[in-house]
Amino acid sequence: MRWTPGRALLASALAYAGVTLWFGRDVLLRLDSAVVNDAGDPLLNSAILAWNARSVPWTDAWFNFPIFFPARNALTFSEHLLGLWPVSTPLYWLTRNALVSYNLTLLLTFPLCGIAMYVLVYRLTGRAAAAFIAGLAFAFAPYRMAHLPHVQVLAVFWMPLAVLGLHEYRNTGRYRWLALFAGAWLLQGAANGYLLVFFSIAVALWVTWFLVLQRRWRDVAAVAVALAIAMVPLAPILYRYVAVHHANAFGRDLEEIRVFSADAAALACAHQRLFVWGWLRVGCKTEGEMFPGVALTVLCAMGVVLLSRRAQPGAIAAPTRGMRWSRAVLAAMTVAYLAAAISVAVAGPWRVDWGPLRLSASTFARPFSIALACAIAWLLLTNYAREAVRRASPAAFYGGCAVAAWLLALGPDPAFLGTHVLRAAPYSWLMNVPGIDSLRVPARFWTIAVFCLSVLAGLATTEVLRNRPRLARAVIVAALAAGILADGWMPAFALADAYAVPAPASLAGRVVLELPLGILERDARATFRAVTGGWTAVNGYSGYEPPYYPIFRATSHEQNPILLEMLQQFGPLLVVVTKRAPGLMAMVRGRAGDPIEQTAESAVFRLGSRAAASPPVAIGPRLDIARITGSCNDDLFRDMVDGNFATRWECGPQTDDRTLTIELPTLTRVAAVVQGLGSYPGDFPRHLRIQTSADGARWEDAWDAPVYVQTMAASMADPRRMPVTATFTPRAARWVRLQQVGRDPVMYWSIAELAVHAPAR
Repeated sequence: MRWTPGRALLASALAYAGVTLWFGRDVLLRLDSAVVNDAGDPLLNSAILAWNARSVPWTDAWFNFPIFFPARNALTFSEHLLGLWPVSTPLYWLTRNALVSYNLTLLLTFPLCGIAMYVLVYRLTGRAAAAFIAGLAFAFAPYRMAHLPHVQVLAVFWMPLAVLGLHEYRNTGRYRWLALFAGAWLLQGAANGYLLVFFSIAVALWVTWFLVLQRRWRDVAAVAVALAIAMVPLAPILYRYVAVHHANAFGRDLEEIRVFSADAAALACAHQRLFVWGWLRVGCKTEGEMFPGVALTVLCAMGVVLLSRRAQPGAIAAPTRGMRWSRAVLAAMTVAYLAAAISVAVAGPWRVDWGPLRLSASTFARPFSIALACAIAWLLLTNYAREAVRRASPAAFYGGCAVAAWLLALGPDPAFLGTHVLRAAPYSWLMNVPGIDSLRVPARFWTIAVFCLSVLAGLATTEVLRNRPRLARAVIVAALAAGILADGWMPAFALADAYAVPAPASLAGRVVLELPLGILERDARATFRAVTGGWTAVNGYSGYEPPYYPIFRATSHEQNPILLEMLQQFGPLLVVVTKRAPGLMAMVRGRAGDPIEQTAESAVFRLGSRAAASPPVAIGPRLDIARITGSCNDDLFRDMVDGNFATRWECGPQTDDRTLTIELPTLTRVAAVVQGLGSYPGDFPRHLRIQTSADGARWEDAWDAPVYVQTMAASMADPRRMPVTATFTPRAARWVRLQQVGRDPVMYWSIAELAVHAPAR
C-alpha cells in the first residue's frame, strides 16, 4: 500500500489514539464517577469546563463562578480554561455530564497534541516517519504524565498549530497562515494562563531568530499586528483578572515562587508512577519533574551531531582577527572561572594575595555565572553559530529555545541539588514584567522545552533516516517509537472517586454551606456539586481564595457558631452537614433546629437572614509609636511601621502565648488597635487580649475575645490592607500590650502594619 500524506496522518492519529485508550482504559470504564489522579484540581477543572459550556463567556454572570460566597468574580481566582471550549463544550452538550465531558477532554489532549505536532513537523521536513516520532514524543512525554491533574498543562495542542502558522507565513507570505497563528495563539493562551506568558516569550524568540536576524521587518510588523488583533478578545478577561487580583492583593511571594521552581538536576527526576523510570528521583521538587526521556535525549543528540556535519560554516566570511582574539579570550575566561567555581565546590572559599594582586572565590554561583556567560558568548561567535543564524536553522532555534526554557524553569534562584548556582537568573529579569509575580510555577516553562525537543526530535529523525533502505527505516522508526513510549509508559492512569453521594436537588438556586469547610478535597467536591447542581457555594477550591476564607476555615475547625452568624448577615442559608461530624451537627442544630431534609450521609438545615453587625465604631487619629518590644523576632518590628503591607512581623504558628508591647511617646488617650494583615489574611490572631497601662506596672484589660467578626469586616471593606480593628472604651495609657492566646498549629500570627488610635473627636 502506498503511504499518501493523508493515510500517514490517519495511521499516526490512530496510533496516538490507541496508546491513549490503553493508558485511559480504566477511565473509560468510570467516565461518570471518577476523575484522573485525584479529587482536587480535576474536580475544579471539570466544574469550570461545565460552567463554560453553560454560561456566556465575557459576561458578568460568567465571571461569577458560584463558589466562595459572598465573593464576586470567583472565576478570576483560577484559570478560566476558555481555550478548551471547542473541545469540552460540544462533549458537554452531547453528554450533559460534567465528569464525562471532562474525562473525555483530558484523554483527547493526548492524540490532539500528537496530531498537531505531526502536522507541524511534516510541514517542516516532508517526512511522515519524522512527524510520527515527533508527535509521539510530544503527546506521551514523561513530563505530561506528571501533570495528569492539570488538564490545562496537558492541553497544549494549539501551540504546534500556532508555530505552524508562523513557519508557513514566513515561507509563503500568505495571511491565512498568519490567521492560523493568531487564532491558535489566542486559544492556547486562553487554555493555559501560564502559556499565555511562557509561549508568548517563545514566540518572541521565534520572531527574533527567523525574522529579526534575517531583517524581514515587514513580516515582523505583520506578526505584531496579528498578535494585537488576537489579544482583543482576551483584553476584557485580562482586565477583569488584573482588577480583581489587585483589589484582593492576590499575588505570589518570592519564597513560594522558589518552591515551585525546578532544580537544575531535575532532568534526572522522573514521575514516580512511570513504569521504567519511576525510580529515577534526582533533584525532585514540586512540579519539577523534568525527565525528558532517554530515547528523546539520545535522538536529539544524534540529530545535533548529524546536522552539524551537514553544516557549512565555510560558506560565511572568515572571522576577523579581532573575532578570533575575542573567541580565545572568552574560551580562556570560561576555563578559568569554571575552575574557580569547581574549586569552591570542592575546597570551599579561598583567597590568594600576590602583592597588589588578589584572587578570591567565596561562592560557587558567581564564578560559575561568569563562566556560563563567557561560554555562551564564545558559542555565539563560532562559525557554526554564525552559519546557523545566516540559514535561520530550525534545528539551532529549537535546540537553543529548549535550553532557554530549561533555564527559565529554574526560577529566580537557579539551584543544582539545592545549591545556588547562578547569580543572575533569566527568570529574575522576567519578574520585572508586571503580572509575572502571579505565576507561582516557573517549572512549567519545561512545557516549552518539551515542545522544542519534540520538534528537534522530528528534525533529528529526518537526518537519522536519510539515505537508508526502506527496511532499515522501518526498524529505526519502530525502535525509536518503542523507546519513546517506554520512557513515558504508565501502567494506567490512576483514578479518584469524584464524589460519594450527590447532594439533594432541593439546594438548587440557594446559597449553601457544606460542613466541614476548609478540607481541600471536600471543598473541591463542594465546588463541583455547586456548579453541577445549580446553587452557590460558600465553600470553594481554587488557585486563590477570598481574604476572609481563612476565617471560615478556622471557625469551621473550631466548630464555632460565629461562622453561621457571619454568613446569615448576607441572607438566608442552607447548611449541609455530614453525619460524620457530630460536633458540627450539634452546632448547627443548636442554631437552626431540626434538619429540613436528610440523606444517609448528611442533613440539611435552613437558617434565616440576620441583621448585619453594627457598623464599626469611629476611631480617631493614629498615634505615634515610640518603641515596640515583644516575645519574638525583634528584628522584624520595623516591618510593622514601614508603611508597606507586603512586609510583616511574624511570630510563628499560634501554638504558644505571644506578646507585643507598644510604648507611646507620652501618656495619651487610646481607643483602638489596628492590625493590618496585608498580604497575610490567614495570619490573624485566633484570640486576642489587649491591655493598657499608664505607668508600665499596672495593667487594665481592654479586649479579650476572638477577632473573627472584625477580620471578616476588614476583608470585605479593604481586602488589600485588611485592617483588623479592635475598639475598646477610651482610656489614658502610655503602654498597650497585645497577647495572642489562641491556638492554630499551622497559621502564624503576622502583622503587616500596626497602629494605635486615639478616640474619635
